[in-house]
Amino acid sequence: MPKLKLGENEANYTYGNTNRTTVQVGKILEKRYELFSTFLEVCGQDISDGLAEGMAKRIDALIEGKAKSPENPYAGLGLSVEKRFRKFLNTYEAERVGIPGTPTKAAKKGINHRGKANYRRPSFIDSALLRDNFRAWVED
Repeated sequence: MPKLKLGENEANYTYGNTNRTTVQVGKILEKRYELFSTFLEVCGQDISDGLAEGMAKRIDALIEGKAKSPENPYAGLGLSVEKRFRKFLNTYEAERVGIPGTPTKAAKKGINHRGKANYRRPSFIDSALLRDNFRAWVED
């Protein structure tokens, strides 16, 4: 049975006196805000539909007599989940779905570590490293 996996490319997330990786920051955000769990709750039906579509492609290939489907039937799903997660953050959706503590104080104050002007920003996008290194893939 195929499984959707979520994770981060491990990149250094260093600012001020903080030295963590994107993986560590992701774990902190999940524990404190349930960011990834909430994303899956909000987008779960679309993700399930994508998995079902991939399975249907695989079944169609078998019915047509092909030993294996000519391509990974889930190839596009990981990329579409990644794109959807980035939209979830960029459009402030993560703040509108009931995550306690959002918008975060840092987002309201416009705190960021990219060296850009301080303005109200979406929660969970400080340096954009976490958002940009988010990955999704399907394992059989």
